[in-house]
Amino acid sequence: MKQSKFSDAQITFILRQTAKVHPLRTCTARQGIRDATFCNWANAMAG
Repeated sequence: MKQSKFSDAQITFILRQTAKVHPLRTCTARQGIRDATFCNWANAMAG
Protein backbone atom coordinates (compact mmCIF):
# COMPACT_ATOMS: atom_id res chain seq x y z
CA MET A 1 0.00 0.00 0.00
CA LYS A 2 1.24 3.49 -0.85
CA GLN A 3 2.27 5.58 2.13
CA SER A 4 0.45 8.88 2.56
CA LYS A 5 2.38 12.12 2.22
CA PHE A 6 0.33 13.42 5.14
CA SER A 7 0.97 12.54 8.77
CA ASP A 8 -1.84 11.48 11.10
CA ALA A 9 -1.76 14.91 12.72
CA GLN A 10 -2.13 16.64 9.35
CA ILE A 11 -5.03 14.38 8.37
CA THR A 12 -6.78 15.12 11.66
CA PHE A 13 -6.27 18.86 11.15
CA ILE A 14 -7.71 18.71 7.62
CA LEU A 15 -10.75 16.75 8.80
CA ARG A 16 -11.45 19.17 11.66
CA GLN A 17 -10.88 22.24 9.50
CA THR A 18 -13.35 21.03 6.92
CA ALA A 19 -15.96 20.09 9.49
CA LYS A 20 -15.85 23.46 11.24
CA VAL A 21 -14.63 26.14 8.85
CA HIS A 22 -14.59 25.44 5.14
CA PRO A 23 -16.75 23.62 2.60
CA LEU A 24 -15.42 20.27 1.44
CA ARG A 25 -14.45 21.36 -2.08
CA THR A 26 -12.54 24.41 -0.85
CA CYS A 27 -10.55 22.49 1.72
CA THR A 28 -9.66 19.57 -0.54
CA ALA A 29 -8.55 21.92 -3.30
CA ARG A 30 -6.31 23.84 -0.89
CA GLN A 31 -4.72 20.65 0.42
CA GLY A 32 -4.32 19.11 -3.02
CA ILE A 33 -6.38 16.00 -2.27
CA ARG A 34 -9.43 14.48 -3.93
CA ASP A 35 -12.86 14.37 -2.37
CA ALA A 36 -12.66 10.57 -2.35
CA THR A 37 -9.44 10.68 -0.33
CA PHE A 38 -11.10 12.94 2.22
CA CYS A 39 -14.06 10.56 2.48
CA ASN A 40 -11.71 7.60 2.97
CA TRP A 41 -9.91 9.43 5.76
CA ALA A 42 -13.19 10.41 7.41
CA ASN A 43 -14.46 6.83 7.26
CA ALA A 44 -11.19 5.48 8.66
CA MET A 45 -11.30 7.91 11.59
CA ALA A 46 -14.96 7.16 12.30
CA GLY A 47 -14.63 3.41 12.37
